[in-house]
Amino acid sequence: MRSAILREGDQNGSPVPTRRAMKRWRSFFVRLALAMLVAAIIASIPIPRLAPQTWLAYIQVPLVVFGLVCFIGKLLIDTFFYDRYSS
Repeated sequence: MRSAILREGDQNGSPVPTRRAMKRWRSFFVRLALAMLVAAIIASIPIPRLAPQTWLAYIQVPLVVFGLVCFIGKLLIDTFFYDRYSS
């Protein structure tokens, strides 16, 4: 029964990545790189001249990091559990 599951050229039972899996990982890494680039740009945008006591001066970077972490989590869930990229 086990030999019926294995693909050709896979003698030792190790998993062989398929084109579909490679496409998913490539899409994940491209989207991750774009998200990190956007987050870096947003975090480094200079805030207009505000008084140091304003709330925006203290939460700009934490908000960007929180948004990036949430987006990376969504990317991981979509990559592993949702077959959006099948063709």
